[in-house]
Amino acid sequence: MKRKFIFLIFSIPLLSFILNPIVYIRSHAKIEKLLVLSPVSRITIIGKGSKQKVDSGLSVKAFYTASKQLQEIFPDSVDHKYFSLDSVQQEAINNFVIKLNNKLNTSNQVREYKIPDSIIHIFSTADADFVFCTFNTGFLRTKQNFSNSYQATAATTLIFGIGGRPIAFEAVISCFIIDLQKKNITYFEREIWKDRDPTEPEVINLQLTRVINHCFL
Repeated sequence: MKRKFIFLIFSIPLLSFILNPIVYIRSHAKIEKLLVLSPVSRITIIGKGSKQKVDSGLSVKAFYTASKQLQEIFPDSVDHKYFSLDSVQQEAINNFVIKLNNKLNTSNQVREYKIPDSIIHIFSTADADFVFCTFNTGFLRTKQNFSNSYQATAATTLIFGIGGRPIAFEAVISCFIIDLQKKNITYFEREIWKDRDPTEPEVINLQLTRVINHCFL
């Protein structure tokens, strides 16, 4: 496992398709007593009319892949444990993660964000100071939508002399660490990869590895 982890560390810089991550760090305090939650996954398909729709099958596939990778690559040097929630708590966390991710998409006030007491209360019986959350999202286009989009951009290029090509896939992983004592976000990072399948195990593995390396190594 250690060899596999080291290999991933050295192979990551060679991947030219990776964009620079978006990183916000509140402090460099050592993270101890960390709860690692199951990932939240929402994968969409862009189809007719270029409308996005959440695909439950792809979301489940991404969820199980990300869950497996978290179990395998999280470094033993970090004092952590995997934390299971009941169905009601999990739904509350899912909604919280999605709403928080949307907020962070439209605001740079992550440093001032305060975690709701209802979320803090979920972990009141756990012996932990921090919580690690992961949101795995992205999209895929149907073949018809990609073909239509490609023809549209080609026509724009021909007429106006400028244009590009549609992106067939996008894989995004957002991770953040909640400080249960201060009720804020102590760490946030997002990996956005264009033209990579968000359900592909290798993509999810490398994205999570990069995030964990930046945070803990």
